Amino acid sequence: MLIEPPLPLLQSGSGGAGVASGTLWNALTLVLGLPLAILSFSLISHALGPNLMGRYNFLVWLNAAIVGLLIGTANAATKYVAELRGKGQNAQAAGVVRWLVGLQGLVGLGLVGLAVLASLLWQPAFWLEYLLPTGAAAISLVGGVLVGVAQAERRFRALAFNNIAFALFQFGLVVLTLTLGWQVEGLLWILFASSLLYFGLNWFLVWRTGLLTWGRAPKLPPTLRHEILGYLGSVAGAFALSVVVWQDSEVFFLKIFSNAAEISYYSAAFVLASRLILLPDLVFAAFLPVVCSLYARADFVQLGLLHRQTLRYLLLLSTPIAVGGIVLAGPIVQLFNGPGFAPAAAPLALLLLSGLLIAPGKLAVAILMAANDRHFILNLTILAACLNLALAAGFVAMGWGATGAAWASVLAQLGVVITIGRAAKLSHQTFPWLIFAKNIGAAGLAFGGAAFLVQTIDWPHFIIAGLVGTLIYLVLLPLLGLVGWEDWRQISHRLGRH
Repeated sequence: MLIEPPLPLLQSGSGGAGVASGTLWNALTLVLGLPLAILSFSLISHALGPNLMGRYNFLVWLNAAIVGLLIGTANAATKYVAELRGKGQNAQAAGVVRWLVGLQGLVGLGLVGLAVLASLLWQPAFWLEYLLPTGAAAISLVGGVLVGVAQAERRFRALAFNNIAFALFQFGLVVLTLTLGWQVEGLLWILFASSLLYFGLNWFLVWRTGLLTWGRAPKLPPTLRHEILGYLGSVAGAFALSVVVWQDSEVFFLKIFSNAAEISYYSAAFVLASRLILLPDLVFAAFLPVVCSLYARADFVQLGLLHRQTLRYLLLLSTPIAVGGIVLAGPIVQLFNGPGFAPAAAPLALLLLSGLLIAPGKLAVAILMAANDRHFILNLTILAACLNLALAAGFVAMGWGATGAAWASVLAQLGVVITIGRAAKLSHQTFPWLIFAKNIGAAGLAFGGAAFLVQTIDWPHFIIAGLVGTLIYLVLLPLLGLVGWEDWRQISHRLGRH
């Protein structure tokens, strides 16, 4: 008998199958795109070395920080398009799309102008190195809104193809650039060109939905525009501050108090950690529009079932990835980045430790966004951001380098527990802490035992350890009452519908 019996299948039209289908298409993107992204990063690390890599990582961080600061607008597109389309208000949905695209475009142009002006005043010889990442960020800001609209329309298959095309294009350019001997500036041109391609692909995708036309956009009612602005001021602000908490804002303090090598170590750890825990982001992208639609229809019974079922399966998949990464952090860093990046192992393990809360935290944020509980999100994120800034500045200034920056991120992530509790209350569910602990214990035993197989740091031993750890984890799941035959029946049912 299962200690935690599987939940009943969700009713037809509740969106549970949509979450499963969207996650599968997003997982296809992960399976095909993630190896290319990691391989690209590995090639760049080996070609540039720690010092040049630090300079390149800082400019890429500038791009990611700008995009991350305004990513909340993309989530606003998902939320309001899903809600309005669910109510049959298609004209207003089209108006929201046009308005958000225009808003992001203006903001992006303003940021490019500020970046170029700042570089001309302080580092005029490097103005192009600042223009390229900020220009790519401006393009990505508008592209992010388009992705949000496509997610609201549940065009996950088309998005998967766009992401794969983007990954192949970027990887090909990286190989070509490094073969020709171009270094930092050549790689920044790749960033700019890839952003243009991704923007074009997603523009065409949204245009096909009929929500983005060349004619005059429908005028938004003042009440709706006011509501969206309030949402952007709170939730988008919270997403902007979350860049401080999770994304590598610690690079800023490492640049001030440390050296380029420490920036490289932390950036290497951050990139690997963010790649290893991508699964919650993929589920979040499929989960958010469904949750918003259920909230718009006030279907709280199906919402609660959807939340608990999605969380349970997400924990089964994401926990072994994070725990396995923690146990095998040393071999991972040296195999992907080279022996010179060995000091990045400790930051990687710490970032993955905080990543254990990312899976439940992502679903919790989606619930709060759908419930329009934006003030809670903003207030909690402000506290976490302030804590992270204070800890990062203190730890790095004390000479702890990349490891201190990682500790700051870990401690700031503990606030996610409060978000998880709040979301459980809104969805009328209790968080399955026992299941969470069992998943961590099973993964720790499995990969802890498998780690003894990595006596020599090379690919054969690493792959064998990963396979053995996964096999032991799968054996432990039914023994601990975490899965049973009913789970396989539900999975087969979902796959059979798609």
